[in-house]
Amino acid sequence: MIAALISISASCVHGEPTYSVIYNGVWGGWKGWVSDKPKVACGAELRFEDSCGGCDDTAGNGLRLKFCDLEDWNSQTQKDIYPGVWGGWKGMKMCSPGKYIVGARVRFEDSCGYCDNTALNGLEIACRDKYWEGAETINVYSGTWGGWKPWVYFPLGHFGTAARVRFDDPGGDDTALNGIQFESSLITHNSVTCAGPPIGASDGAWWQVELNAVSLIKVITIYNPSDSCCDQRLSNAIVDILDENGTPVIVSESIGNADNKQGFHFTFHDQNVFGKTIKITQTTSENLNLAEVQVFGYNQPTSSSISSLTTSTAALTNLALCGTASGSISSGGRGHPHLAIDGNTDGYLRDGTWSFTRWWKVDFGANRLITEIVIWNSMAGDSYEEKLSNAVVEILDENDTVVISKTINYPTTNVKNVTFSFDDDNVIGKVGKAVKVYQPDNSSFYMVEVQVFGYLACFPTSSPSQQTGTSTYCTDDLEWYFQKKGRNCDWVREKPDKRCLKKNPFGAKARRACPIACSNTNKCTLPKCVRGTKWKPKQERKNFKKCSHLKRIGRKAKEKFCGRVGLMMDDNREAFAYQVCRECGYCVSTIPSMEPSVNPSSVPSIVPSASPTHSPINSVLKPCHDDPKWYFKSDERNCYWVHQSPKKHCKKKNDLGVTARRACPVACSRTNNCTLPKCVKLTKWQPLQERMNFKKCSHLENMGSKSKEKLCGIVGLMKNDNSQTFAYQVCKACGNCVV
Repeated sequence: MIAALISISASCVHGEPTYSVIYNGVWGGWKGWVSDKPKVACGAELRFEDSCGGCDDTAGNGLRLKFCDLEDWNSQTQKDIYPGVWGGWKGMKMCSPGKYIVGARVRFEDSCGYCDNTALNGLEIACRDKYWEGAETINVYSGTWGGWKPWVYFPLGHFGTAARVRFDDPGGDDTALNGIQFESSLITHNSVTCAGPPIGASDGAWWQVELNAVSLIKVITIYNPSDSCCDQRLSNAIVDILDENGTPVIVSESIGNADNKQGFHFTFHDQNVFGKTIKITQTTSENLNLAEVQVFGYNQPTSSSISSLTTSTAALTNLALCGTASGSISSGGRGHPHLAIDGNTDGYLRDGTWSFTRWWKVDFGANRLITEIVIWNSMAGDSYEEKLSNAVVEILDENDTVVISKTINYPTTNVKNVTFSFDDDNVIGKVGKAVKVYQPDNSSFYMVEVQVFGYLACFPTSSPSQQTGTSTYCTDDLEWYFQKKGRNCDWVREKPDKRCLKKNPFGAKARRACPIACSNTNKCTLPKCVRGTKWKPKQERKNFKKCSHLKRIGRKAKEKFCGRVGLMMDDNREAFAYQVCRECGYCVSTIPSMEPSVNPSSVPSIVPSASPTHSPINSVLKPCHDDPKWYFKSDERNCYWVHQSPKKHCKKKNDLGVTARRACPVACSRTNNCTLPKCVKLTKWQPLQERMNFKKCSHLENMGSKSKEKLCGIVGLMKNDNSQTFAYQVCKACGNCVV
């Protein structure tokens, strides 16, 4: 394989370190920085408090890092970034030998209002070797609650040299560890020369960087100083690339006017440039000031030939899996643009695996060396397969300028995939930041998958079907039908048990084409309900002009109207009413986290919906818990006191400023961010003090309403973990828990 496209040089002066906030968190303050310079971080360990049942959970508590020497990875030291308060250390997780931390992401439980917040739960680190090759991800600890946040990477060529945490000190609803921030520094392994005449003393001031060996150079980026005094000093400087003998390979690439410009890019798309030294020379008497110089290309080829590059061990990468997809979904289109980079190349039409669009684009976030693009076609019949004919495929640079354009200039019926190669005997690949596919006549086309193979390894998300920050929403295919067009997904919705196994003429099953109708939502999330006039039925009937009109329609008429097809006003996309109207009971008001829970709760949602959801929502919610230690002014005015008159008492605060709404979510019915606790059985809960022969929950069932109401406020112990809990939280007879 060919070596990875990496940064193979750095500036003479590295300057100040950079700071990367992995996640900022919500509560608490930032603690002090901890480092062991010049060593860099190479492993991490999380201190974590396991679930304590009915008490105040804190989850992540402390962070510990291992620091390794860049020249001797086995020379290691351990530092507590912050020790934390509760829980135990879960074990040090190291980067592979010779690799160091270059990024991270956290699992974080967002604020749940007045339930038991836990904040930071899990941690994963990204590692590379000292040449920024060999990407890998390590799970330090998964945690229990919340969802994974996006990856944050240090700048190219940087490694973690210090860290600090944000910590919520004890008091109130403890959340402990909240945020993590890294300091990183640029590491270079080249012989950098900063020589020549004194800068600014005479004509011909120069700077150069000598690489480890002759390298294939694809991109040179020169950054201008940001100071207003100095940004013009790069004007008229020239850039030369020299071979191992000091002979110019590329002569006098001029920077031109540098005034008020952040930087300059020199790219060599259509030629192979082999060099060992990059030299920048000022042609005037002006001072020469540089902020940063980056050289991207292949590191250490054995000779100035293409064949010599194939001896490297770096792997070819599908860059699309790390990109961000966008597109213009057509009228009648269902597929989210991300479905074309979900790793699924199955060409048989089934909703949730293909994208139907007029134009489509994947952005890698930075320049990549692209050698091959493969577009997978739909295989659902001629009318689908032929739509890819005449489509244009472009590679774009960082300015959205077309680097190269290719056209699928042949019929694509029965064509499973289309491949374009940019790797030949003369030029290795094309450097680009994005790939775009579109039809010149603005017509729609199907794509099952787009693969972009190239170098400069990136970090895909843990699951190919999930893109960081992007959810794949379930959509029912409006063009699917069984035998005749009237038997569509809405027809399936009427009797899913009998009809979800039906197939269309192309063999696509209803359970795949109609995931909402069939409650087949394992690999996607229910769509979000629309508001106002963002969706309108194509044909107005009985004053049914928008979703809210369904509220005043009878049950039978509503069930019928929920099967109507309408248009989304923002992109003219067609959708069934039941996919977008809350009154139909299939969509959700907020999109839940796509991350699975390590210990999923078996407790159902608190308040049943007036229009029940027809498929489970993939969310992670903890059982609500009323704090038995909270009180207002006196011990008697506790959460049970709040429970008796919630409208009057839920705004009350204790001495620490914690409101009853937050400390007593069950009593205050603040259960939108947590689930009602599960009722206990037999003697799993017992009151601290026996009163009126009240020894366990079942004794309440034979008592009068007044006695029952009084005894439901008694505090007792859970036998499994000895935690204190009000009777009304766990006893079925009190009516606040769920079976």
